[in-house]
Amino acid sequence: MNAPTAPNEPPTITVLPPHTAVDYACTASRLEDPHLLPNSLAICFHRTALIAVPVGGRRRGGCLDAGRREIALAIRELLLDRPGFPQPRVRLTSSQSRPHWVVDWGARAPDGRASTTERRHFYGYSDNAIAAHTPQTLPPPGAAPACPASPGAGQASSPSRRTRPAE
Repeated sequence: MNAPTAPNEPPTITVLPPHTAVDYACTASRLEDPHLLPNSLAICFHRTALIAVPVGGRRRGGCLDAGRREIALAIRELLLDRPGFPQPRVRLTSSQSRPHWVVDWGARAPDGRASTTERRHFYGYSDNAIAAHTPQTLPPPGAAPACPASPGAGQASSPSRRTRPAE
């Protein structure tokens, strides 16, 4: 577990084996290409490990909701030059509840005009997983834990979210 950091200290980010992520089982059950899981990372911050799944197969991009900017920047730094996590970048997202920072990698995600199915395909969800869940029961990948665990398999944008790149 990570201890909280003082305001001016860089955040502590720990990489753990993928199966230790709280959202591992949830994500594993939804991926079209489960062979990506061994190369995934459990990224631990705020005392919680979330899974970061590399791109490959159907999966063209991914993301992880980091909350604070400092954490997002530290995660981006950790992903730089790692196989399966091309072009890691940070963006600010605001939803109805709160603004937060997200780390993306791979191709750019479909915009808010894309259907839920198109976004789920982009993040590598299987057709069975997409068909089994409606948007109300399947939280956006990379969202804060909600199902016993949220899929850090990639953040889906919705029309109500505004994003801008980090400086």
